[in-house]
Amino acid sequence: MEKCLHRRVAVIVTTIVLIIVSVFLNVEENIYAQNRTVNIEGKQYELEPQSKYAYADVITSTTIPTTGSWFGQFSIAGDLNPVNAIDGFTAYEVTNGMAVFSYSATGSVIEAAETDWHLIEDKSKEVNGEKLDGDILSGAIILQSSNNGREWITDLVRTNIAGNETDYQEEFYKTPEIELINGCYYRVIVVYEVERRLDDKQVLFLNFDSNEKKKYVEIYEFYLKDISDEAIAAGAHPNTKKVVGDMTHVTNTGKDNGFSEQNAITSSDPHYGWKIGEFTLQGYTNTADYQGEEYFLKNLGDVITLNFNLEQDINSLDGNSALSISEDHNGSDQYFQVEKTNFKHGALIVRFTDFQGKKTDPIIYINYLAAYARTGADTRIQFFEEGDYEVALDYEIKDSTGIDSYTNYRMFFTFKIRNGNNMVYVFDNGNGSQLADKAWTTTGFTIDTANSHYLTVTVEKYAIVDGVGGKKQDLSWSRTANDGNSYTESGIYVVTVSNRYQPGGDVSKTFYVGDDPYVEAMAITGKSLDQIVNLVRYTDYGMRDYINAISKENKSLDEIVNLVKQGWQIGGDGQLIEPPVPAAESETDQENKEEKAMETSEKPADKNKETVAKEVALASQPAESVKTGEQAEVNLVDTASEESVDREIISKANPIAVIIILSIVLSVCGIYVAKKRHKDQKCRVNDSKENETEGEK
Repeated sequence: MEKCLHRRVAVIVTTIVLIIVSVFLNVEENIYAQNRTVNIEGKQYELEPQSKYAYADVITSTTIPTTGSWFGQFSIAGDLNPVNAIDGFTAYEVTNGMAVFSYSATGSVIEAAETDWHLIEDKSKEVNGEKLDGDILSGAIILQSSNNGREWITDLVRTNIAGNETDYQEEFYKTPEIELINGCYYRVIVVYEVERRLDDKQVLFLNFDSNEKKKYVEIYEFYLKDISDEAIAAGAHPNTKKVVGDMTHVTNTGKDNGFSEQNAITSSDPHYGWKIGEFTLQGYTNTADYQGEEYFLKNLGDVITLNFNLEQDINSLDGNSALSISEDHNGSDQYFQVEKTNFKHGALIVRFTDFQGKKTDPIIYINYLAAYARTGADTRIQFFEEGDYEVALDYEIKDSTGIDSYTNYRMFFTFKIRNGNNMVYVFDNGNGSQLADKAWTTTGFTIDTANSHYLTVTVEKYAIVDGVGGKKQDLSWSRTANDGNSYTESGIYVVTVSNRYQPGGDVSKTFYVGDDPYVEAMAITGKSLDQIVNLVRYTDYGMRDYINAISKENKSLDEIVNLVKQGWQIGGDGQLIEPPVPAAESETDQENKEEKAMETSEKPADKNKETVAKEVALASQPAESVKTGEQAEVNLVDTASEESVDREIISKANPIAVIIILSIVLSVCGIYVAKKRHKDQKCRVNDSKENETEGEK
């Protein structure tokens, strides 16, 4: 007994523990699936005041906790999931292709008292051997990236991040898609100088201020990789591939004119005889030629990627160390109306035009060639919608053969993407669920083209009307439809979708709307209107009664109609009512009925005996006496002429008829005797039972 109790307690405790663990795991899983902000640990180096922040020369460092340093706190925001360290770097998977880096300079050294360690302005311009464009002042932040965790390129520098007059924002960087497809290593460097006032020093009779200064470097290193479905699809390219941009699309645009000129590349041009690379489009299902133009077709789930194959070392173009991709500090693009900005080592510009001809703001990938050389990643088109795309790669080449010279070049091309399917989606206005072909709804439906804006959608509406021979299906109207069109009037709707880029592939679906019982019956039974009308014709019930019965009895329309024709009825709420069965006769009524029948049969039997006796007597007389016997005529003179005819017929009757008549009489008598004997037997049984009862008493 005690063992059983212990076992029960153990089972209960184990169950509770499992429930708690499962809930905890679900909570953790939900956390990972949501947007989150992560504070990661860093390293802090303390340097001398005269140092140029050469942290690489410092051997020892201290750990910066996730709560931050006394200068500030670094964090990453996004759909992040921590994974095992990669090459010693803290690693996170990103599920939406973007992460945001933030540094909040709100530590204890900000605006601290002079006697405490407090932030001061540093007017130097060098960090670990790298020259900055401006003074560090109230702290500087530097972002570097790498494709291997060893060789780093500076992507961003912000100075005076804790100053009163600064354009610095805490969210200082958003990762571009190109960096995370194949994964990228990041390093965030934060530098600043602090000071505190010590007790005054007295030399002879003079007092001197005494201060202590230090410089600090904070280092945060980590690894990010995009694991979203789009990134995975972009990495697993289908076999379809086509070159859309190459040297045939490159022109010499002069210098510092917004890449606006279109000059041919000649033999005197530094770009002559070699190509920078080429763009290919991948991930599409098929291509189509429409009115002399090529279109790239995609289906649901396809991810079209624009891939660039860099064929040069950007620091030694065509194997010539005198030719390199220069940093374009004042780049602009006249065609896309991009204002002057630092294009760095090439800028990729993509603009999308939708089905209405509306052009979106161009997407700019700055430092594209350097980023590609660093990551080797593909460039995904940010919007995979149907539409027309314009792409330009603007870059500047530096020729240092003699006096440094600079020339701008532009590769420009276009392509068009369309959906290759002939599908639209239809949703119930009532509950928002998707409707399948031949579905019925009382509230109507709405068409969703799922961003397939180049489809032709036609809707035909049929109404149920009274016609010769019963209900008929009549076409009310036929018209084209657009995304978001809704239809609520009662009737039958046929939605047909055609794709100009996929001729011959039209798709039609039928939807039933409203509370008309015939419309509902067509949806429920799958029969045509004519079939339904012919089936219920010549029955006493309306279509609504049959619909109620189908719902109530879970039977087909054919089964219910057949039962109605056999006499069944349909109740008010749709139930089927079986026809009434005649009441069974009691034994006494049946016996009385049989006795009456016997009495009725006895009278004609006696008459028949008498008639038969006469007929026998007549038949026994000689023929002469029949013809000439006056005595016989005297005995029968009172009968009517008909009776004399009957006697004559009987006298001439066949003996077989006599035998049949006698058999009938004997049968009737036998039945009567048997019934009477049965009655007597029942009486004897009843008397016996009564005697036994009295004996028991």
